[in-house]
Amino acid sequence: MKKYGFLIYITIVLILGIITVPLFHSGYLEALVGGFFSVPFYYHLLWFLFAYFIAVLLHELTHLIAFRIKGIRIKALLVLFFVIYEDNHKWHIKLNFKLLKLGGGMVIPQIKSIKEDLTYYKIASGISTSLIAAPIFTLVFGFIITALNLIFFYDMPHYTIFSFFIFLFTLLFTLASNVSTDLMYGDFKAYDKFKKDPLFKLSIITQYVDELSGYHLELLNSHIVKYPVSDFPNELLPILSTLFEYHIFEHIKNEPLLERARYVRMHAHLLRRFMRKEVYIPLAQYIIYYLDKNNLREDALALFENFKRNLDQQKLPALNKIYLLKQTSHVLGLSDEIVYLSRHEHVVPSRFSFIFESLPDFYNDEKALNLGYERFEKTIDDRLEN
Repeated sequence: MKKYGFLIYITIVLILGIITVPLFHSGYLEALVGGFFSVPFYYHLLWFLFAYFIAVLLHELTHLIAFRIKGIRIKALLVLFFVIYEDNHKWHIKLNFKLLKLGGGMVIPQIKSIKEDLTYYKIASGISTSLIAAPIFTLVFGFIITALNLIFFYDMPHYTIFSFFIFLFTLLFTLASNVSTDLMYGDFKAYDKFKKDPLFKLSIITQYVDELSGYHLELLNSHIVKYPVSDFPNELLPILSTLFEYHIFEHIKNEPLLERARYVRMHAHLLRRFMRKEVYIPLAQYIIYYLDKNNLREDALALFENFKRNLDQQKLPALNKIYLLKQTSHVLGLSDEIVYLSRHEHVVPSRFSFIFESLPDFYNDEKALNLGYERFEKTIDDRLEN
């Protein structure tokens, strides 16, 4: 490397010279900056909107292409207020202006089921590639557009404006990719956690799977049994939520889950902890349902009272709270709320329902949940307890 050090140094100097010399000659700055301000304001606004659309579209298309290269089908593509989704082997497009609150887009992969290690690792590789490909492409695209403007097209005012906004959105998207919250992860953050945290990887993969196979259930349960019944780390909660939902509506008993549900009943602060984060409110519901399904009616109703108190303290819109209360009461058989729950404008289980409401699965899943469940047949032990 030392042998070619001087040559590399000269090459870098020449490249920097080619880029920077125009700054001091031939009216470069006047053409670049003057051209930017010479265009009427309304053109700036139009280029701002166009650049934002292009930046979001290309970012999401990179996610999509990465999935397809890895052999993963796509369920839906969301770009600003455009929703493109597959239903019954046909593609549809809708406009949902509520999605503007999302401020970007989303790609939802379609994974029917996972029945073996090979498929699991293939899906994991696809998600990992998609997570890292989009932010890297955004950086590269922003660099190329900006470089072309600075080197070749500095005397084209409209291209300069477009380039400026692309550069701005590149910075914005890159910063967002490095941010994580309780509800979502930026691409870079998600990629890093996905590679390092097996539980996070499993929960991300599971949320995209349509049907849980025996292999998948065994994989989920293998992580649950690693933790004592009294241990509820945040990384475990999405997996617990999935398992509770499955065993409630597939009518399957699971003693370790019942032990955990009973433990939550005896330690009500855990329910309060779950409900502090909106994403875990369904877990609180499932625990109540599972107690009831196992004929522990009094425990379920006592926990439901706790649920109502905690929900009242949450900073959620009133419509979300009303829906969740009516839904839980209805599923427990305490009241008949089917008319209210059947109206699409009322179906708002979370503040982020607007993201998925354009997809057929959203209302179908809520409808299936609202149909409730059958309780397990009472055993001798159940009768003795009651």
